[in-house]
Amino acid sequence: MSIFKKVFSGMCILFYTYFSNAQNVGFEWLNKDLKKFENFDLSSQLFYQKDLASNYSISNKFKLVDFDLRDFPLDKGVKVNGFNVSKDLTYFTFNGTGYVFKFDRLNKILTRIDQTFYRGYNFDAVQFYRNGTLYSLGGAG
Repeated sequence: MSIFKKVFSGMCILFYTYFSNAQNVGFEWLNKDLKKFENFDLSSQLFYQKDLASNYSISNKFKLVDFDLRDFPLDKGVKVNGFNVSKDLTYFTFNGTGYVFKFDRLNKILTRIDQTFYRGYNFDAVQFYRNGTLYSLGGAG
């Protein structure tokens, strides 16, 4: 096999891997209040719930606001923190990115509410919600 064919084959595999991962952008977290996993597929804008035995129960369409999918980390190991503020409102933070999302469960709208430009800090910070304020303490990076 010529060097051109080897390089071309390698490039095809690289692009295929990148674009197949880019199409599956999303996150999952355990909603302890509902005792269910919740999965947000940002590409298709579908929201799923599944019980602890991994039986899917609900699939809904949601609207993604103020976010470019190209900015979402493709690392499947990104830690997601969720904070149920009320029955109809949940905040999400993403480890090391500074991203904060608000999910309006009533209207099914997921909105990015931060203005973070730089990523790569506050890994493993302690984050919590108290009295109407979202706090982030410590972390590395």
